[in-house]
Amino acid sequence: MFGCLKKFWLSFNNNSNKKILDVPDNPQDDNIDLDKEEDSGDYIIYLKDIESLYYPEAVHTEFQLKTRGFYKKNYPQGAVIHYTAGRSRNNIEGGKNNAKTHLEMGKRSIAYAEKQGSYCYFLIDRSGNVHQNFPLNRWGYHAGKSAWKGLEGSVSDELVGIEIQGAGHLSNLYNYNKKQYPCPEGKLAAWYTNPKKGDLFFDKIKEARYSEDNDNIQKGWYHSFSKEQEKALLELLIWLKINNPYVFDFDLVLGHDEVAGPKGIGYIRKSDPGASLSMTMSEFRTKVKMEYIKRYT
Repeated sequence: MFGCLKKFWLSFNNNSNKKILDVPDNPQDDNIDLDKEEDSGDYIIYLKDIESLYYPEAVHTEFQLKTRGFYKKNYPQGAVIHYTAGRSRNNIEGGKNNAKTHLEMGKRSIAYAEKQGSYCYFLIDRSGNVHQNFPLNRWGYHAGKSAWKGLEGSVSDELVGIEIQGAGHLSNLYNYNKKQYPCPEGKLAAWYTNPKKGDLFFDKIKEARYSEDNDNIQKGWYHSFSKEQEKALLELLIWLKINNPYVFDFDLVLGHDEVAGPKGIGYIRKSDPGASLSMTMSEFRTKVKMEYIKRYT
């Protein structure tokens, strides 16, 4: 169950270019710290066994998310939870009839990120499918300006990003033709909602959650994650732990609103996941830890 370590030899001489054997070609330049084996002219780098670099339950497409280099420990030390703040639902949310569309919306988000070339993360669609299109020993941008005690600089190169599809922050007003209008009674709007273009409002009772300022959560209305998404998130985090228990730390499962908020950088820059998640991040970390202990100790 635990991911095994393999040696990938990096041989070189004055007349040859450096090459990592048995690792898929990657055109990006990496700053790699190499360990020299004593009494040898060879240099070695330890990477995870290739099979353990991909979540077994993940959905893959032909797209590859752009990575920037290897994690210092060749594996993420934790994770940052985001919401996509984009279009992600169907006309009627939930149910078996929507599963195919949700899957396609997830693939579309991965394709968009690949096209942008700026973001690298797991993605969980509204039906709970986990999408992965990068190896777990490599990091990519996802958190922007961020910080956390014990980590150096921005957290993207130490914590893996997990994006959960959802509209994010919701409002009682919607924008149209550079003006704001009140939503119909009992309804809310996302930043992009334009009923003239067919965008649907969100039902306050069925699709949204309100919170006062609470721990990491900033006051306001949020598009609720589905039960399938929260279950998939829990399972992914537990797998990340059992796959490499000596590196992955549940205490470093953080909200974007923590690392890019008052607890991290000292001011509010991001609000996700906020109340889209059904509990605070502190409560969620406790839940994940207790579930892990229940299953594996």
